[in-house]
This record gives sequence, C-alpha cells and structure tokens, in this order.
Amino acid sequence: MADEAIRSPYVDYEYYTDTYHGSKITKEEDFLGVEDMAEAFLDQITFGRIRRLDSVPDCVKKAVCCAAEMIAANKSKLESNVKSESNDGYSVSYADASSYRTLQGEMYRTAKMYLANTRLLNRGWVEEYDAEQ
Repeated sequence: MADEAIRSPYVDYEYYTDTYHGSKITKEEDFLGVEDMAEAFLDQITFGRIRRLDSVPDCVKKAVCCAAEMIAANKSKLESNVKSESNDGYSVSYADASSYRTLQGEMYRTAKMYLANTRLLNRGWVEEYDAEQ
C-alpha cells in the first residue's frame, strides 16, 4: 500500500470516453461534477479502502464511470425540490428521499457488478486492504 493516499479524481474524462466508451456525458465539465459524486459514493460503500491503494484498479474506474452516468441522468430529479405542482387548486408536492434511495440502490447494484470479486465491498475487516503496512 502507498504511503500517500490516492488523490482525486479516480477517473478523468479521457478514460471515460476512450476506455470506458462512455457517451452519455458529453462535456468534460459536466463529467467532473458527477465523477466527484460517484467517487464519494464508492468511497462510502468500500469504507474508504480505495484511497489506501497504490493505484486505482480498472474495475473501480469502470464502477465510477457507470455511477457517474447514473448520477448525470438523474441529476435534475435530485436537485429539484418540487415533485409536482398544480395551478388551478394550488397544490404542491415536494420530492422525497425515495428517488435518491432508489438511485443509490441502482448504483450499488452496478458497483457490485464491477467490484464483487475484489473484497472492497466486504463489511468486515479485510487483511489486504485494512492491515497497516
């Protein structure tokens, strides 16, 4: 393991377009924002283990790209507080956390597809990631 933790970002736009072959996020500046959110999500579900690695494995990079696309596709829904509004009888309903929980569940299932055999998602102590070196 490295003395110095991995620094952000885990993935750059060039990797997203050239290696992952992503096409849903068309601007680099849009990618940077959602990549950061996807990275934070992966850090959460891997208990910060990725940051302690010498380098970011390809499976993690692919999981970040996939999560970034999912966040980008749902960003407007996540940022909106108003779910629906009616003018005639003045009725407003506000978005609840269920759409965010649904997105998190989808991102977890996708990340699991990429990270299943790495033991990064293991909730217990994993010697290869958690032992002091």
